[in-house]
Amino acid sequence: MSRLPRLILIIFLILFLLLLIVFAGSYALLGTERGFKFTTEQLSNRIDGLEINHSSGDLKKGINSESLRYHNEQIAIDAQGITSRWRSDCLFDKQVCIDDVVIDELNIETFAKDKPKTTPEREDIVLPSIDLPVGFDVKNVLVKKLRLTLPGDGPVQELNDITLSAHSEENTLHIDK
Repeated sequence: MSRLPRLILIIFLILFLLLLIVFAGSYALLGTERGFKFTTEQLSNRIDGLEINHSSGDLKKGINSESLRYHNEQIAIDAQGITSRWRSDCLFDKQVCIDDVVIDELNIETFAKDKPKTTPEREDIVLPSIDLPVGFDVKNVLVKKLRLTLPGDGPVQELNDITLSAHSEENTLHIDK
């Protein structure tokens, strides 16, 4: 009978040590600048079309990147001069709190699909329902210059000094500005 409590204690100790190793590894990869730089390099190498250049920071202070590029057959996104600041203490309240995101230049180019044109049907558009496990609160997003290139021969659309602030409450998105 004394073996059973000892066995249960050993199992709990092993589970606790495994959990501690997972948290320590996560902190080493995302909570330190060196680990975050390694993680972004691995993401760039493993995700097709993603390129993150000269990233710095960590999840406690904020993340900065000289440039971030993503492209596939349908879209190309190029962001230059990205800086961010967020608060990790909100995670205890199941919230992601982003204080500032500044993007110096954001270029978005979309490409036409090679599908034959069909006559459009008049149906309502139904968006999927997405239940996020956390809410979010974004205080200030500033895009200094946005260039949008759509398929075809139309001109490049350019907007300057776009600001956004938004938060979520339950299943509702509120855009403040």
